[in-house]
This record gives sequence, structure tokens and C-alpha cells, in this order.
Amino acid sequence: MLTRRDVFATCPTAVHARVLSGWHALLAVGCAHLALFDTDPATTATFLSRYRPTVVDTFPNLYIRWEQFANDARGPLSNVRFFISTFDAVHPRTIQRLLAQSKRWFPLWVQGYAQSEVGLATLSVRRRIRKRDPTGDARDVGWAVPGLTRVRITDGVSGKAIRRGSVGQIEVGSVGQIAGYRGEEERTASRRNGAWWRMEDIGSVTRWGTLRLHGRSRAASVRIRRRKDRHCRPTRPRSLTVVAVVSSGSNRMEACL
Repeated sequence: MLTRRDVFATCPTAVHARVLSGWHALLAVGCAHLALFDTDPATTATFLSRYRPTVVDTFPNLYIRWEQFANDARGPLSNVRFFISTFDAVHPRTIQRLLAQSKRWFPLWVQGYAQSEVGLATLSVRRRIRKRDPTGDARDVGWAVPGLTRVRITDGVSGKAIRRGSVGQIEVGSVGQIAGYRGEEERTASRRNGAWWRMEDIGSVTRWGTLRLHGRSRAASVRIRRRKDRHCRPTRPRSLTVVAVVSSGSNRMEACL
């Protein structure tokens, strides 16, 4: 899917676990990489128009802001063949508005369901449609990856799997699953269920075998709020450093901060 001729544009948070593994993969392929950290749409549109990426990967809330690029005559997203999203479900309207901006013959939206603790759990692909899709459901995040991941739904009490179609706790078995949280045995134990990892999300498996998200578990939401109250102190750094990494040949990795 990814070749040396591609220009891969990302706009992630610099501290996310995916950044290190993702950039390593891009360097291994040898394609050009445009790393955007300024989320202002005007700045983003300028760089996207200049380098015309073929693959983009960012957060759902930024994709929503990028819908406005449809009115930009420069066509910032006109050369994109793959839009990648692996954080949260994205509204079908946003998906179709972004796909419509591409001038490629068959652009695709690649949706992954993942967590840092297990890596990619499921994968789905959506195509561009010319009219409103009556069956569009962005909460359907696709199938488990054969040979790498397994997905099941449990009752959340006994930890036992429940029948297909029932709503319950999502658990994933992955070859990339972490050993645990360092120094947090109790927290690790709360997420483990034998060989399975509790994702702390609510979902169901459809008749076709795909995973459908329904929301976050109450316990997870409470822990997230408490952790933010205790540890989050928003600050703005006084200065930022721009790091340019040069790959082989004429391909470049450029950071915009």
C-alpha cells in the first residue's frame, strides 16, 4: 500500500506512542514525510498544498476542521489516496466530505480501532460515494487483523464471552499486547482477562463479524476524569525546536512547528 513515491502527511501529538513506531515505519519504507504540529487550518492548508501528500493521518477533530479545505482553490487534499484514522469513530459526513476533496480515481478512508496497549485491533475501509449512504455507520470499525488480533465481547462481570450481537465489554487478544504497566500491578490486573486485554470500551460484534463501538465504559470515564484533575496542568512551552530528518535520495522529512 505504501511506496517510496508516496508523501505521507501526519498531524499527531508529539507525545503519542504511535509517533515513534509510525515514523520508524516511514523511514523504513523511505517515502517523504510531512510532519505537521501546527493545527491551525490556514497553516496546514499551505503546507498540504505545497507538498500534495498522497496519504494523511491525523485526529478526528482535525479532520472535521479540514472539511473547510473543500473551498480552497489550491486543493490541499486533492492528491490524497488514503485518509487514515485510528483514534475515534468519525462521522460519515466528515468522511465523505474529505473523500470528495480528492481528485484521485479511488480514494479510500482507512479506519482502525487501536490502543497503545495492544496496537491495531480492527481495520475497515470506506470508499467515496456520490450520494448519501443510507447504511453508513462510522461506529463499525471493521474486522480483527488475521493472524495478529482477535476480538470478543464479554459480560463485564464474569469475564466470559457473550453471543454475537450482544452489547458488552470489548476485549482484544493481540501479538503486540504490552506486558503491563510498570509499577502498577493493580492497574495491569484490572485490564487483563487471561490472554485478553480489556479495552474499556462498550461494543458488539455484528452478524458479519465486524466490531461496532457503542461508547466508553463508566469506570474508564471516571478514571480519565480523575487523572486529568490530578495531573493535567496545561502549559505552553516558551520555545519549540524544529528537527529536520533527511532520508535517502531526494525524499525529505520536514517538521512544521
